[in-house]
Amino acid sequence: MVRIAAIVLGLIGISGSSPTQADEQHEHCMAAGQTTLDYEKCGSEWIAREDAELNRVWRRVYGGLESRAVKRDLLAEQRKWIKYKETTCLLFRNREEFGSIGWALQFPTCRAGVIRERTDRLRQYADQIEGQAASRQL
Repeated sequence: MVRIAAIVLGLIGISGSSPTQADEQHEHCMAAGQTTLDYEKCGSEWIAREDAELNRVWRRVYGGLESRAVKRDLLAEQRKWIKYKETTCLLFRNREEFGSIGWALQFPTCRAGVIRERTDRLRQYADQIEGQAASRQL
């Protein structure tokens, strides 16, 4: 247990320099956690928040499109991405290699990062769609 706590505190300390920076709620949850189950719950909640943001941005993008053909293309892309997402980061579930640390700490960081990357891409789409719409109105 001491080993897990030391690793968690180390991860919290370096979270600002990691490729996927945890949100403030996750950092607070992890700091308050005491068991692997606590850390797993923190990770699950973080992934859920990233998913919720992705869905919010998705609605912005999809709702900004007028063409049925473009909507169909975007929907096909999103469905493929969802399949991809569900296969990412699974290596951290291998308890033989990564133990409970992999599942409780590394998996959520990896999966949240994958989701955040897609959210960022969708934001770029939304900005381009909104810019295109604005230029048509000029």
